[in-house]
Amino acid sequence: MHRNRSEPEMEKAYESFRRAVDINPNESTSNFNIGHFLYHRGLHHQAMEYYLKALELDPLDVSIYCFIGWARGMSGDSDQAMVAFQKALEFEPGFIIAVHGYARVLIRLKKYEEAAELLARSEKINPNNSFKATQAWLCAANGEREEAFKLLKESQAEDRYDKIVLYSLLGLKDEAIELLNSQ
Repeated sequence: MHRNRSEPEMEKAYESFRRAVDINPNESTSNFNIGHFLYHRGLHHQAMEYYLKALELDPLDVSIYCFIGWARGMSGDSDQAMVAFQKALEFEPGFIIAVHGYARVLIRLKKYEEAAELLARSEKINPNNSFKATQAWLCAANGEREEAFKLLKESQAEDRYDKIVLYSLLGLKDEAIELLNSQ
C-alpha cells in the first residue's frame, strides 16, 4: 500500500477488504489481505487477528507464517516471531521474506552470529535473492559503518525504516530522530 494515499482512499480500501471478509469469513486470502492492509498501516496487533484466521484456514501457506513473524516482531514479541519464521523456513528454507524477518529479529536480540549464519546459509540456498538491507543492519550492529551504508544503498530497498534502524544501531541518535521527525 502507498503511504501517500489520502484518508478517504484508505477508508475505501479498508471497507473493501472488510466487505470481502464479511462476505466470506472462511476464505484465507481475504483474511490475509485485510491483515496485510492493517500491518502496512502500522496496526500490527490488529493484523494478527486476520493473519491467525488466514493461517487456520490455510496452514500450509508460507507467506502467512512470515507475516505473522513480521507482525509479532514489530509488536515486540520476538519469541513468537522466531517461532513463526522458523515454521516458514521449515516449509521453504530459502524463503527471502522469512530469512529477512528472522535475521532482523535475531539482530534486535543481539544474536549477531546466529543472524550471520542464517544469512550465509540462505544465500547458499537462494543466491539470486539479495539480503543486503538486512546485511546492512548486521554490519551496523557490528560497528561497520561504511559497509552498512554501502550495503543499504546497494539493496535498492533503501527505505526510511531501514535507515532509521541503521542509524540507531550505529549510535547515531540525532540522525535517527531527525529522520523519524521528517516526512
